[in-house]
Amino acid sequence: MQKGFVFDINKCVACQACVVACQIENLDLEELVSEEKWAKQIPWRNITIHNEFQHPELPVFNFSMACNHCEDAPCMSNCPALAYTRNQDFGAVIHQAEACIGCRYCTMVCPYDAPKYNPFTGIIEKCTLCVERLADGKKTACASACPTGALDFKPIQISPQNIEGFPETGIKPAIEIKKLHNDSTPKQEYNYSVLKQVDIIRELNLEEKKKNVLLSEWPLLIFSLLIPLLVSAFYASFSKGFALNKLGFIGTLVLAGVLSLGHLGKKLRAWRVILNIRNSWLSREILAYSLFVPAASLWLYYPRQNELGLIATILGLLILVAIDNIYRKAPSKLDNKYHSADVLFFTAFLYVAIFVSNPWMFYAAIALKVYLYITRKLSFKSAGENIRPVFSVLRVLLGFIIPAILFFLLSFNTVNYAVLILVILGELIDRIEFYMEL
Repeated sequence: MQKGFVFDINKCVACQACVVACQIENLDLEELVSEEKWAKQIPWRNITIHNEFQHPELPVFNFSMACNHCEDAPCMSNCPALAYTRNQDFGAVIHQAEACIGCRYCTMVCPYDAPKYNPFTGIIEKCTLCVERLADGKKTACASACPTGALDFKPIQISPQNIEGFPETGIKPAIEIKKLHNDSTPKQEYNYSVLKQVDIIRELNLEEKKKNVLLSEWPLLIFSLLIPLLVSAFYASFSKGFALNKLGFIGTLVLAGVLSLGHLGKKLRAWRVILNIRNSWLSREILAYSLFVPAASLWLYYPRQNELGLIATILGLLILVAIDNIYRKAPSKLDNKYHSADVLFFTAFLYVAIFVSNPWMFYAAIALKVYLYITRKLSFKSAGENIRPVFSVLRVLLGFIIPAILFFLLSFNTVNYAVLILVILGELIDRIEFYMEL
């Protein structure tokens, strides 16, 4: 039977012994005694507190969490650089530091926040399952150090489990969680009408601690904003004769690539990003982009080469498909299949409609994006999430209403750059919200 972590919520007192034991086990003596080196360590195991604000109508309990070494680990399957391997003896998902490019995609797709990006080293770090200790017949350092017996390491049966704070994701984590024996609380003097945590957070004007993907991913936000615009402009030029500024187009393509490169913690290892074409949409995106840039640039100078233009168009479409699929792998607050910020069928069609001055395509794309945007906001409202009303008003006005009016009032025979700029601003707002929702 496979071994894994066993965590008993009823026994954890958040003493941090498991966290400290993990750090001591994985650091050398110099790192332990040096204050400067210690400050640069990123804990691989963390304690999180459910109901940290101690509302009387909710139970208080703690989670000790590190990598769960999932059977279908998304970090391993989605890593573009093939920096993850599986230890066959114990099933541990092992991160290879020398192969990591620091793209942080694994931190986005892991629902348990297990891979940790270390800004001081520029690479990912994570739990190793103490495979050396296991080989010697010992338990993991964290389990050995737990004074209450809340965390253990022993044979488990991997099965679906849906526990508050630890939702079922289908990736088969190697951990067994023992539920609270009593998840009720003592009867209070006052009867509170709201019992859901999201409602209580809203009632008390509290903010849940969530990692802000937007702050760490802004270069990719700009990349994913520019690429559909560039692919659409190229297609309009190739199919409809839209006059495209060659140097401006190529320069923007290069700028987008430089931005995406700047996101990597190990830029000299950037070549590894295309190694996982078989499984990773990120590898597919970068490969398609790397081929699109020279193909599209060459066609601009040799426009009679229709085969080259067709190849560049197909590569551009592949980039858009990859961008959308990259983010579908990341856990989101809502499980909507489509998003108004999706770049392929919605955003790219809208840009093409503007470039070729096609009113039917323009209004169809606008209507579809409005529907997706409003339904998403209603879903967030019903789930008790922040709908960001200021963002919503700006997004609807700048990206939908004003461009639709201008497109109707002004001539359809020429490209209206005022409409284009407003639509781009609207897409920027939508893309920002999209990253904030990850």
